[in-house]
Amino acid sequence: MLVEGEGLYVLTTWTKWDREKMLVTELLKDLELGEDTLLEKAIGFLYHSSQTYSAMFPYLKGFYNTLNEW
Repeated sequence: MLVEGEGLYVLTTWTKWDREKMLVTELLKDLELGEDTLLEKAIGFLYHSSQTYSAMFPYLKGFYNTLNEW
């Protein structure tokens, strides 16, 4: 979306944004319980989302490093 005088913006739907928040919340719950059942699935979707919000990308590196450690 191009906003005259401000620049170019990339947006996502509220449905995807809600799913991203839900996945991060579930990852935090899994972390507290010491489980890792959701990590691979969540990373796939969050990587897809990072194409829209590039500020998420550095955090995904931590997830990848965790997965590769196992």
